[in-house]
Amino acid sequence: MSERDDATKLSEVTQKQLMSERDDAEKLSEATKEYTNQLMSERDDAEKLSEAAQKQLMSERDDARKLSEATKKLTEQLMSERDDAKRLSEATQKQLMSERDDARKLSEMTQKQLMSERDDAKKNSEAAQKFIEQLTSERDYAIKQVEELQWLTEQQAPGRKCVGCFIGYSNSELQHATNNFHKSFKIGEGGFGKVYKGILHNTTIAIKILNEGSSQGEKEFHQEVEVLSKLQHPNLVKLIGACPEIHAIIYEYLPNGSLEDRLPCKNNTSPLSWQARVRIAFEICEALSFLHSSNGDLKPGNVLFDLNDVSKLSDFGLCRQLNLTTNASRPIHYTKYPKGTIGYIDPEYSATGTVTHQNDVYSFGIMLLQLVTCKEPQGIRQLVEKEHGKGTLKSLIDASAGPWPFKEAEKMTSLGLRCSNIMRINRPDLSTAVLKEMKSMADVACASQWSWAASLFR
Repeated sequence: MSERDDATKLSEVTQKQLMSERDDAEKLSEATKEYTNQLMSERDDAEKLSEAAQKQLMSERDDARKLSEATKKLTEQLMSERDDAKRLSEATQKQLMSERDDARKLSEMTQKQLMSERDDAKKNSEAAQKFIEQLTSERDYAIKQVEELQWLTEQQAPGRKCVGCFIGYSNSELQHATNNFHKSFKIGEGGFGKVYKGILHNTTIAIKILNEGSSQGEKEFHQEVEVLSKLQHPNLVKLIGACPEIHAIIYEYLPNGSLEDRLPCKNNTSPLSWQARVRIAFEICEALSFLHSSNGDLKPGNVLFDLNDVSKLSDFGLCRQLNLTTNASRPIHYTKYPKGTIGYIDPEYSATGTVTHQNDVYSFGIMLLQLVTCKEPQGIRQLVEKEHGKGTLKSLIDASAGPWPFKEAEKMTSLGLRCSNIMRINRPDLSTAVLKEMKSMADVACASQWSWAASLFR
């Protein structure tokens, strides 16, 4: 029983212990459960915290991404603005450079314009001065002409010897006028003889002495004296007198040289304007028409200029007074020994010796072509005809003539080609067709010159 009791006690103790351990186990289980619940709560809190953190991180990441995109956009905007600023800067710089260049060009143009206006004003002033000087010179020349006329009247007074229709002078008078024909008084020399400048009774004169011992020279002396003593024209050199003793002819002195020298501006003479060239051609044409004869040696060297640049024909030693033949309507003369200057002599006259008005028409045509081109006479017709046919005539017009209207230059060229036709029958008549055309051209040139002169005083 004791053992049973002990066993019972032991069992009770064990049971208590087991119950105590169960209670402890239950407590532990409850504690474990509470701990587990706590852990689960903490885990839930951790999960919630993790989700919140993740959301916050995702939000921050989104914000960072948005910030990055905004930053990128801002950067792109800044780069765009930088590029715009750069382009604006370049455009502004180009504009400034363009404006600077425009300002410089405007300044240069203004300066050139001012210089041009100054030069024009200077030229106009000089031209006006020359025009005034020309008017003064013309006045002085007119006074001189009156004085010379008075002197010539006095020379024809009783006691002065007249030979034929001209005033005769002695060799001693001419020697006194030229300091015994001193070489310093000589102003020209050629196949005809010598030309001296002299002072006769306070009047400047020109004395041509034909070669001595030449029968042909004596014939030419009488021929020239006969022609000039019978004719007076503004464009023919004026005969003052003659000295048959030494075959000397005394003319008015023409100080401004010959067309041969003036056309190429020899000795630094001023160029002949196109208006002056047309006027000269018309004056020559008028003189030839007035002569009613063949000049025989028409060339630029025999066209002289007075103080006012009025042109006058000279050298009539080969001049022929033409008579009508029985079977012809035109004056004709025949010679066995054709004379003249190469380049100006009519080919038919040179070949046949037939002298007509058309001889001078040919020479006049060659001179017209020279007035336009300033070329030598040999081959000039062929050259001009070739360029005229090609339509390149403008390249031949002499630039020193100034701005010659092409239409007017072409008119003179065309007339020159017709006048210098090889066949005499194809040449226009001098006193009708040629003179009429030259008068028309001279009127245009005169109007142009007066228009220019009038513009100087506006």
